[in-house]
Amino acid sequence: RSARSQQDVQRQSGLDEELALERSLDVRLSDDFLQREREQAGVTSLRELAREHWEGARTAEPSAPAAPARAPLLQRSGRREHKEHTVAPLGADATEQQASLRSLLLARAREQEAEA
Repeated sequence: RSARSQQDVQRQSGLDEELALERSLDVRLSDDFLQREREQAGVTSLRELAREHWEGARTAEPSAPAAPARAPLLQRSGRREHKEHTVAPLGADATEQQASLRSLLLARAREQEAEA
């Protein structure tokens, strides 16, 4: 044999010995994970909880929108109190909000004319 092949054989045997030593000292992670999986067999995972949540959200029927409640608004400016006006809450129909704002402004203008 040549010197080169002799060196290759020695290097390979050295690597084999190191690998055997490493494998003997190795902790088998797969066994550890398998044991943890067995311990948590009855526990619901986060992924399962999320799936149940989304399935419940899909099957739930959207509730009918409730009629918008109207809240009275009492305006105070300085010492005077003005009469109550009804104002549509946020989320009401846009046309209702505009009508309410318009009626509020018109009523306020009429009050100011009456005071003057």
